[in-house]
Amino acid sequence: MNTFVAEEKISKDEVTARPPARNWWDWKLWLQWTFANVAGEVLGLGLAAAVATAMVLTIGEPETAIIALMMAGVMIAAGALEGVIVGFAQWFVLRRRLCRLSRREWVTATAIGAFLAWAIGMAPSTLMALNQNAGSSPPPEMSDAVKYAFASVMGVALGMILGAPQWRVLRRYASGASLWVWANAVAWAVGMPVVFIGAGTSPVGASALSIALKVVMTIGAAGASVGAIHGVALLWLLRRR
Repeated sequence: MNTFVAEEKISKDEVTARPPARNWWDWKLWLQWTFANVAGEVLGLGLAAAVATAMVLTIGEPETAIIALMMAGVMIAAGALEGVIVGFAQWFVLRRRLCRLSRREWVTATAIGAFLAWAIGMAPSTLMALNQNAGSSPPPEMSDAVKYAFASVMGVALGMILGAPQWRVLRRYASGASLWVWANAVAWAVGMPVVFIGAGTSPVGASALSIALKVVMTIGAAGASVGAIHGVALLWLLRRR
């Protein structure tokens, strides 16, 4: 009888000590994750934007296929560096919850995803530049609605590419980690139009300082929206690890 009472008491203590399902939310971690993505994108994507601006100012529009391919290669390399920066910022937050997560494996996975996403994302503009050099007429101008819808669709595709290498790492630490790929798709479906909207609203004759501030604010807004969205999925996965 005493053994039964003792076992029942232990069982009740275990249930009491186990956090309920609704307590999976962590405001502090979510804010840290969101801020890490803002900082990583401002530094990483801002660096890529600076590289693109420098090439346009020094080279201009590519006049030959070799120059077009060279410029695309430089931007893809800058995108991979963006992945390194963002991956390190994300790992700096993740390491407090996933103590065994290697900085090298997370940063490498993020850089691989960024490299692939930039390589695919640069393909349309590079092909258009090559066609124009070959004498083809430029494509018709898209309306803003079509442009932003295209940006959202592109964000879905590129978000899945970005999330897939990270998923291969997360699945060793959390069950149901395939959610991470879909969370990145949704996050970049929102974040990519933010980038397009910010890039398409620069006033004519604006100073270099105002343009730079606008770029930083646009990238920061995109990083915040992306981090806030897939940060929810991250908290859910950490609950199930």
